[in-house]
Formats: sequence, structure tokens, C-alpha cells
Amino acid sequence: SRSYPSVTTDQFVGLGPARSNQPYSFTQDRVKLSADHRGFGTWKFGVGADYDARERSLQAVDTTREATLWARIGVQALDNIGLALKIAHADRNASEYRVVASLLPPDNPLMRKFNIADRQRDSAGLRADFTVTENVSLGLSAQMSYDDYKRSTIGLLDARTIHAGADLSAAIS
Repeated sequence: SRSYPSVTTDQFVGLGPARSNQPYSFTQDRVKLSADHRGFGTWKFGVGADYDARERSLQAVDTTREATLWARIGVQALDNIGLALKIAHADRNASEYRVVASLLPPDNPLMRKFNIADRQRDSAGLRADFTVTENVSLGLSAQMSYDDYKRSTIGLLDARTIHAGADLSAAIS
């Protein structure tokens, strides 16, 4: 690691103890299983499970394990319009939280960082795909999620997220 002068504000550089960058790392193992079924007419159904395990070094938790169950239903509404709805539930569990000795000043022992804290997430997303021409397609998506940081006392306790996206693709020949 390499040490740098502490910065409180632009006017108070180097007044506190030096801070060091730590060589953080993680190993990630992921497994994804899914099954799809083409139903009656133009309906499609899908279910799946995703698993994400991470082993971390020099952080407040050694491991996080997240399991996600999801279901999707889609339909080709017209020749040029496809619609899909996906719902999911995820549960992330972290190993025992601890204060990292190399951080000065140390974190509050009750603080839980949102990216490694225990969390339950419920989400729903809607996607519409339009075939504009034979070579051009447009996709629109919207997703909402609710996060519950179930064992956090200080820090982020819950969160609601809404996002929307659009993509345009063209096949050039």
C-alpha cells in the first residue's frame, strides 16, 4: 500500500494522519440457471435462479452470498412489438461485520456499507421492443426496485430505485 497526506478540505491538507490505499481484491463465483417455455400463441415464460458469491480481502466482511429468484413473461403483441415483464427477489447475506484495522479513523462499528451489507431486494421491470424497419429496432425499459438493508442500524436502511432506458440498434449491410 502507499500512503498519502490526509485531506480535510483544500485548505487543510496533511494536518491529519496519513491515509493508505489498500490492495483490496475479491474473488467472484456466479451460477445462473434458467428455463424458458414457449407457451400458447406468442407467449413466452421463463424462470430462473442466480447465485453470486464473493470472497473479499481487507474489507469489513469476508464474504457475501446473494441468491436471486426471478420470473419473466413475454408476448409478441404485434408483428413488430414485443413486451416482457420480469419480477425478482434477491437476498444477500454477508459474513460477520468487523472494523477494518487499517482504516484510520476507523468506521463506526454499527455502520454497514450498502454494497456489502445484508440486503433483500424486490424488483419489477417492463421492456418493450419495437421493430421499426427490417434493419432498425428500438427497445424501451423501466425498472423499479426496493432494497431493505435488514440488519443495518446506521447507514442506508432502505432504498427505492426507478430507472428507465432506451436502446436503438441498426444492422448495416
